[in-house]
Amino acid sequence: MKSLDLCEKNLPEKNEIGLQSLKQEYQTLHHFLMAYTAIWRHEPMAAYPANVKAYPQDWVDEFDDHSKLFQLYAKTLDHHAIRSPALAAMLEETLRLERVAPHSSLPATFSHDFLTQKKRHELMHLIPLLTEKAQQHRCHTVIDVGSGHGHLGRTLGSIINLPVICLEKDEALINQGQVVASKQGKEKALTFVAQDLMPELLQFFPDSPFAALNLKAPSLLVGLHTCGNLGISQILLGLHSLQHQINPLINIPCCYFHLHPQLETNLSPLSQLYPVAWTPQALTLATRAHRRQDEKEYLAMARVKEYRYTLQLFFHEELGLSDFFPVGSSHQRLYRKSFSEYATAKFQQLGLALPGQHSFQGFYENALTQKKVRDLFTMTLLRWRFGRILEKALIVDRALWLEEHGYRAELFTLFDEAISPRNIVLYATKC
Repeated sequence: MKSLDLCEKNLPEKNEIGLQSLKQEYQTLHHFLMAYTAIWRHEPMAAYPANVKAYPQDWVDEFDDHSKLFQLYAKTLDHHAIRSPALAAMLEETLRLERVAPHSSLPATFSHDFLTQKKRHELMHLIPLLTEKAQQHRCHTVIDVGSGHGHLGRTLGSIINLPVICLEKDEALINQGQVVASKQGKEKALTFVAQDLMPELLQFFPDSPFAALNLKAPSLLVGLHTCGNLGISQILLGLHSLQHQINPLINIPCCYFHLHPQLETNLSPLSQLYPVAWTPQALTLATRAHRRQDEKEYLAMARVKEYRYTLQLFFHEELGLSDFFPVGSSHQRLYRKSFSEYATAKFQQLGLALPGQHSFQGFYENALTQKKVRDLFTMTLLRWRFGRILEKALIVDRALWLEEHGYRAELFTLFDEAISPRNIVLYATKC
């Protein structure tokens, strides 16, 4: 690479610095993910036993007691005490790569009747950001994508003197939102627009749904926890709007498992040149880049995994069913019963004939079965360490997509991950 002279005229433009930084970030994430593709693309139990070969046995054997497994899960493990240098290096790198700098604004205070702790926390941190950016860019309107019945719009409308347009496809939610806005005297500040925001409907209609709104530029376009491809739709709304009509754009995505792994990922030119090999299981892992739980919650989760894996092994080894299929969730009380009771209930739920010649409990208590289940659980926890990195790769790719179309983009976190795990903000402004 040609070195730059340290003089001002040779320095890249500010937006070029951002673009280079994002490109470097994506390439670093891509390089790391490609090295461990066999681990994160599929769950260990899928295509069993082929997928377990992706995990070196000395990595699995490292976690020979429950306390060490919990430390792996909670990310409190002393990596210096790990015997395998390759495993220690991998775990250290996951911690480094998953970091996203936090935003520094202070939370707001406002009336929050009937809001959950999670929603209250999100609004307390999001409202100051929206207020700051709307004032900075002299916005005339705020547009809330996938608004639901308008929690965000009503709260913002009581703090900032701007009209809010709520784009929502569910007419029941729109009707509910209009009733609440009327009761609170905010019907003039809040406008609901019925709009189906599927990406394929927006891709070839640049004016929709703004043409009939007579917007005065610029407008702030926000999407709080845009589920699946709704985040892509929000970006398309920004890309296809008139010059500087949408500025800025603030997107907080979630529910990536609803994305099509081939059609709705690898959006930027760079990611098309160096694609991530997405699968439905990888997108689910990105969605569930897990909130850290306390030890009691962790033990309950571990019990669920133990029973599910034992049942899958029973299908595979006792009944000869080689195809993996999900067994579904059950009420927590079922996992407090014996494995025999759990397995009997699941067989009935799945419509399978009970195998009279096989002992559920005997299979569960077999030492070899317990070793295999413990290994599968260890592999799962190792795989989970890639979840946040996969999520970050998805969002950096979207940021690069925006950059290629005249925006300058950056990423930061806004919420406490323990309260609201999907807390990465994609913030973009017109150059």
